[in-house]
Amino acid sequence: MEIEQISFAFERLCTIIRGLLWDASFKLGLNPIQFQVLTFFHQKKGLKVTSSQLAERFNVSNASMSDTLNSLSKKKLIIRKREKSDKRIFYISISSKGMKLVEKAKDWDKPIKDFFSSIPEEESVTIFISLLTLLRKLYKDGIINYLRMCYSCKWLSVDINNQEKYFCSLLKMPLEKFQLRVDCPDHSARENNEIDL
Repeated sequence: MEIEQISFAFERLCTIIRGLLWDASFKLGLNPIQFQVLTFFHQKKGLKVTSSQLAERFNVSNASMSDTLNSLSKKKLIIRKREKSDKRIFYISISSKGMKLVEKAKDWDKPIKDFFSSIPEEESVTIFISLLTLLRKLYKDGIINYLRMCYSCKWLSVDINNQEKYFCSLLKMPLEKFQLRVDCPDHSARENNEIDL
């Protein structure tokens, strides 16, 4: 198989996903990054983060994220709360109005989810592990700078006897490879940056 064909297939898939995202965004009167920020908060209910953490998460400049948050704040879709111990820090969370708005488009990626729920589980596991491996490689190569994957978390260790099994010290449980997370809320960066496999 030609590598170019795989790359082309990824490019087409990215274009389709971007189109779905844009359609959902504009129907709500938002631009795509505003919609992504609200969707992120919808998925991570109760999470509070700083503007710089969001900028890193979405791989945009701090200035660009600040503009996005100012617009969302004017629309009363997010809440900014000042940190008590350091008045320079603001934590961002989604407002109830923002939650209701994004709820209207929570199934924006339904065609993709429908596909994965329609194929045999072993196929979807294989695809997931391939994508996990690709993300890990892009992270190691410095192409993406934000990845709260299990691979870069201090809580993960490898089963010495079986390289396909892992153990999460935080959850105190073994994990199969397909149970590894791409964006874990409990992620804590390991000092040497990534587990050596």
